[in-house]
Amino acid sequence: MKKIKAVVYGAGATGLDIARELVRRGVEIVAAIDIEHVGEDLGELAGLNRRLNVEISDDADETLQETRADVAIVSVASGLEEMHPHIKRCLEAGINVTTTSEETLYPWHTSPELAADLDRTAEMHGVSFMGAGYQDIFEVNLPVILTGASKELTGVHGVNRYNIDDYGPAVAHYFLAGEKKSEAEQKLSKGEGPQSFFRMTLEAQISALGLSEKEYSQETRPVVADQSVQSEAIGRTIEEGELLGLEIDVRIQTYEGVEFTGTEIAKVYDQEDGALNAWTIKGVPEMYVEDKPTPVKVGTATQIVNRLPDLINHQPGFVSVTELPLPRYRVGPLQLYVNG
Repeated sequence: MKKIKAVVYGAGATGLDIARELVRRGVEIVAAIDIEHVGEDLGELAGLNRRLNVEISDDADETLQETRADVAIVSVASGLEEMHPHIKRCLEAGINVTTTSEETLYPWHTSPELAADLDRTAEMHGVSFMGAGYQDIFEVNLPVILTGASKELTGVHGVNRYNIDDYGPAVAHYFLAGEKKSEAEQKLSKGEGPQSFFRMTLEAQISALGLSEKEYSQETRPVVADQSVQSEAIGRTIEEGELLGLEIDVRIQTYEGVEFTGTEIAKVYDQEDGALNAWTIKGVPEMYVEDKPTPVKVGTATQIVNRLPDLINHQPGFVSVTELPLPRYRVGPLQLYVNG
């Protein structure tokens, strides 16, 4: 049986994590795309101590057209508006797409027109695409499964904290890391702050439970450094008075009366911080779950790669992780789990 053939589209911190996991799980990487490190070998760049004979190209269209791949893993940006052209060119080349783009996890309320366009494009070319990664298990499926023990469900509340230094400059910029407090507060007062990724998480949960969104609100607060903190993502020291990131409270009320709330803390860590993912299922009985230590960084790569057979097996079009089989580890080579 032939190996799954993959394109690594985006060779930043997350893309290289995924590349290492692809190699470890026996997936054949046939191409790599990025605007930096052009001409470098992906294996050497990823620290594999060997060449993969896959040179990084900055010509995405030519690379995709010449590459006979089963799937492209796109790790370029967080928002769907910026991701749209990258995903679409992969779909038009007849390649399935999974992406770490947080908005793509469930984009139907934030970017419905772009999502619909990609859905149509995927169907037209007989392939599928989805947003996946850490949120798949720890923020969507885990709390949804826990609601199955409820006698009565009145609400779901989550708290998620992660180090944006683990995800490179695009995510750091998205959450205003390094900006001056006054400039950030001005942006936020004008409503120019970013959408919370927790919105997509909660909306995926709502969809999985068969509920309907009635009202959404979000409150954003800057997290300001009270001492100098070195940031790898922005490539310099964040000084006292500059932003480490943002803390965002989100609330979604459903027509069925179940309320979904959460706090997302996306920041460059200082010494006291650690990753946190905790959920409270409100109702009868009230339940609480926390994974600690939270494997945010490694969990993104492993969940993307373990999901590849599910994506390839799915019917064409956009697919939410809630529509796929429950995520699980495959002990054998991943190609064994691809239908046909």
